[in-house]
Amino acid sequence: MAGVDALDCEVCYAQFDAVGDKTPMVLGRCGHTFCCQCVRTIQQRQPDRSARCPTCQVITTAANVTKNYSLTKLLDSLQKEQAAKRIDDLRGRVGDLRVGKATLLPSLFTPLVRVPAGSSLSVWEYYDLLGVIGGNTQVTRLLYRASVHGTTYDDLLRCLGDKTGLAFIIRKPPYKFGAFISGGIQLPDGPTDRHNYDCDVWYFSLAGHFDKPMKIDIPRGSQFVQVAGREASTPGGARVWVGGQLHLGLGDSIGCGPPAADIRCGQLFMVGWLPAGYTGERKAWAPGRGAPQAALLGGRYFFHADEVEVLQVGGA
Repeated sequence: MAGVDALDCEVCYAQFDAVGDKTPMVLGRCGHTFCCQCVRTIQQRQPDRSARCPTCQVITTAANVTKNYSLTKLLDSLQKEQAAKRIDDLRGRVGDLRVGKATLLPSLFTPLVRVPAGSSLSVWEYYDLLGVIGGNTQVTRLLYRASVHGTTYDDLLRCLGDKTGLAFIIRKPPYKFGAFISGGIQLPDGPTDRHNYDCDVWYFSLAGHFDKPMKIDIPRGSQFVQVAGREASTPGGARVWVGGQLHLGLGDSIGCGPPAADIRCGQLFMVGWLPAGYTGERKAWAPGRGAPQAALLGGRYFFHADEVEVLQVGGA
């Protein structure tokens, strides 16, 4: 069936899972595999619990409907691995296990990861994010998405609360980039105050700046966050200032006016620190010949993002 992923059930199009209703079940007479939930539904149509294959119409007796142990074992291995690179070397193996000798589905398939519910990330973008994060760190859930939860500073604060381990993901086509903040967003005591604190900060690019997803480390001395009170702004005229020059909720001019009402208005530029291979936009950091070039990850000095979302990465 054209367009069906090699790790998907051909009936419901859901991804197979190593356990539960989406466990792969193989029909012994024809070798086709479907998820457990769909097989149960098929069997309910027959008094003897036999299963007529939706693909080839061959009937398999109930006794010959069994778990596809080879594929289940592979699924379990992939889920535990949470691989940090695409698993192209497994494509043929998965295709064979999926369809037996009956047909050959397309060799490209979605990596076995689950995008957090409500996220705007595609499976591949999420897979790339996991690769940038590295290790066994888990992305647990979506905390905030501007187009869903609202675009104001209050909306952001309401959704994030005291959560830590935050990955801010910014979409400004063709660019997708963001920052990780280990310490969360910590409000100052008063509404007109500012809170400056040190924590782990690093950046990443998912698209538009390098030929592959890239983590961007910054010096320890620049790893801080400054958060404005609800009635205040940072010295740069934003709501949140992340070390490395990411400003969110930025007004029209730096330090000369109120912050923007929309948290998606921002700025991110870097002088130095970038890994080799940067192909994104640049602009002179200061007037005059020979001035260093600043990398503009949002494509321009000031940007208005199409989307901002925040995922929790580990944290509490």
